[in-house]
Amino acid sequence: MICAQRVHRILLALLIIASIGGIHSGAFFFGATYILLGISIFFLVWAFTDFCPLLFVLKKILPECKYGKKQDT
Repeated sequence: MICAQRVHRILLALLIIASIGGIHSGAFFFGATYILLGISIFFLVWAFTDFCPLLFVLKKILPECKYGKKQDT
């Protein structure tokens, strides 16, 4: 089952891979700079406030993951 936290991790991995690819392909000044800046801002907000804007939006769209949570029967 797809859930918000799993999609969040996948999207972060894709953004990091895309920014690294932009640096190595010579297109650093054509967008990779903005991707890295955006990722850095998201990580700083997440680190200082324990609030991730992307995860907040994804939780509105997708259900939360239930890793290790016991379900009432």
